[in-house]
Amino acid sequence: MNRYILLLLLLSAFTAQAQIFVRPDGEYMDTTLNLRKNCFDMKGEAYYYSFDAKYPQSSTTIQKNAIAFLNQKNTKLAGSGYVTFQFRVNCEGEMSYVKLMQIDEKYKPKKFKEEVVQSLYEFTKSLKDWKRVKYKNTIPFSYTAFISYKIHHGQIVAIIP
Repeated sequence: MNRYILLLLLLSAFTAQAQIFVRPDGEYMDTTLNLRKNCFDMKGEAYYYSFDAKYPQSSTTIQKNAIAFLNQKNTKLAGSGYVTFQFRVNCEGEMSYVKLMQIDEKYKPKKFKEEVVQSLYEFTKSLKDWKRVKYKNTIPFSYTAFISYKIHHGQIVAIIP
């Protein structure tokens, strides 16, 4: 029994990277759908903009924080394009079921370095102030949101939305 506890403690000391799962409908990271009891899911039909649920910080503030986060992790960006994370926000404000999309500036498929994607994902997961939404002010439910990082010549130049 003590060996198992020791093994669990040892394994938890390592920082695990999110795995990228390739499915016919796209690439996903940490695909667990984290719905809560009493949390209604409209299965992708409810988007953040329908409920004024954009992240409360401005895109400029998120951009500055993302740049600082990458600098702290010593992650170097390269190239140009977009890294987009589309995800569900459950009724507790938790993010899950993350779809990863990567394209170049001409909207053609592109792969950024895994280190870059992992760091941007880690930063995105650190955003904890997602709005909790209720349908007709009574039924708590999950909705779809996204954050897109526009990268130009190795610099984050914009956060969308």
